[in-house]
Amino acid sequence: MDESTLRITYSVFFFLFIIVSSAYRIRATKAGGDSLDVKKEGMGVAIPLRIAGSGLTFGSLIFIFFPEWISFADWREYSWFYLTGVILCAVSLPFVIWTFQSLGKNITETVEARKASQLVTTGIYKYLRHPIYTTTFFFNCGLFFISANLLIGALTVTLFVMLIIRTTSEEKILIEKFGDNYRDYMRKVGGHFPRPF
Repeated sequence: MDESTLRITYSVFFFLFIIVSSAYRIRATKAGGDSLDVKKEGMGVAIPLRIAGSGLTFGSLIFIFFPEWISFADWREYSWFYLTGVILCAVSLPFVIWTFQSLGKNITETVEARKASQLVTTGIYKYLRHPIYTTTFFFNCGLFFISANLLIGALTVTLFVMLIIRTTSEEKILIEKFGDNYRDYMRKVGGHFPRPF
């Protein structure tokens, strides 16, 4: 696969994700109107999480516009990488959209719930408690396979690990807000991956 095709494909998926994500987040922020405190997730999680997220965003932009800057991490070992990446992105994106639609105005940038938030257990939340983390992880894995760049792969894994660590703080806040309803939901529904039964 030639370099320009790789970067064009990566660009299309990357900017589609940014547009979709931003549109839903802006809409939720306008509807919620809350001022949310990032400190509630703990600065030991908040800072590394945002560094990893920003690193992945900037790494993606560098791959698109200045690929030679990170060419030291290229790993073009297998021809199936590109097709795998396209399939992962194409399959994951509708699930990302479904997640945002299901969550609606409850979307936040932190673990803190909005004052008017409701416990969402429908849509994709019927199968996963944290589908934003899971669907974006698989989407970013798709971008990694398209780029075949180990730096982007490492940032993808780091971001997902930080999100899993963040889940503990998030679930404490949700239990405080929704009490036994959320505890019951936790017993029935898997966190990052569906339960088999």
